[in-house]
Amino acid sequence: TYGTVTNLPVSNNNGIKDAGDEVYRAGYDFMGWSPVGSLGTVSSISAATFGNLNFAAVWRPRNDIKYTVKHIKQNVDGGFEGAAFELENRSDGTADASRIVPVKSYTGFNSPDPANCFIAADGSTVVEYKYTRKKFNFW
Repeated sequence: TYGTVTNLPVSNNNGIKDAGDEVYRAGYDFMGWSPVGSLGTVSSISAATFGNLNFAAVWRPRNDIKYTVKHIKQNVDGGFEGAAFELENRSDGTADASRIVPVKSYTGFNSPDPANCFIAADGSTVVEYKYTRKKFNFW
């Protein structure tokens, strides 16, 4: 007999990394192992078990994923090249999910419509909003 298995092996497939005893996937919390085709997770396999068993990692997306919003203000000449901008670092994204990213309000500028953006689990998402200048006619 082999006894009870408590440290299940880790695969390096699908972005999963084996960091010693730690199972890691960017933007996710590891919840445990689940027998393929079953619900729930297992923490050990009894020594009385026989045959081949297949397990899948169970992951929960984190909701504190970082992303950057770049707010760009239109130049006086009407272009955006070299325009002033503000970077906003946020950490309220959910891994591999979409969210409405809020816009800002700047005096003298029209705000764009908020966009529904995909937040990458690795925190690499950059959302750009362009703010056009308000125009006034004087007679």
